[in-house]
Amino acid sequence: MNKKVFNNSDLKTIRELQKNEIHIWCIQWHEIAVKIQCERCFLEKNEIVKADKFINDADKYRYLVGRILTKYLAAFYLSVQMENIIIKEDNFGKPYLKCKTKEINLQYNLSHSGAYLLLVFGYGMSLGVDVQEKIQLADYKDIAEHFFHKYEYQAICEDPTENTFFDIWTAKEAYVKAIGKGWSQDSDSFYIKNNNIYSLNEKLGNWRIYRFKLDRNYSVAIVMGEHLQKGD
Repeated sequence: MNKKVFNNSDLKTIRELQKNEIHIWCIQWHEIAVKIQCERCFLEKNEIVKADKFINDADKYRYLVGRILTKYLAAFYLSVQMENIIIKEDNFGKPYLKCKTKEINLQYNLSHSGAYLLLVFGYGMSLGVDVQEKIQLADYKDIAEHFFHKYEYQAICEDPTENTFFDIWTAKEAYVKAIGKGWSQDSDSFYIKNNNIYSLNEKLGNWRIYRFKLDRNYSVAIVMGEHLQKGD
């Protein structure tokens, strides 16, 4: 699977998404927050209502950028008009894409933290992404002890920095987002080790964790899973 990473400047010349690729967009959302307001017309009524309910402007703009940019990129990849893209949610709250004019199998996921908004797209596979700004957490070992698997807690205690904690955290978040069930399953029912995912001491071979350097103050994990049913 080929992985291509893009940023704000690449929005001017978007590339086609191939069947054997995933596209990862690392967007500094504040740089385009004001400009993207003119695209509010492509939002559904419920999306506009939700945006207007945000009290904090940063939360509002981040939501708008994520929503509008998702539709903009999806429309390009699918060669359809932007108004034909709809973002729905399943029973567990995982967002997915629908098109008004044809059946599609374009998958995506989104995460944001601090200055960054991350979007990942691919055809016919389960995807999850998580980004976390490495803010100081005095009690991060306590969090790991109570909510992480014992093997993860051990690895975190062996690292004098918080890096292992954030790397495991993002991988776990990305995995539960990829499987689409959120935290309905216990966080210690699976564990991350050497960029692999294990359950009941068996490696889940159909899942892959991908990492890349975004910023030294951020940790990122993308989880790719088994292919879904065939589609466009």
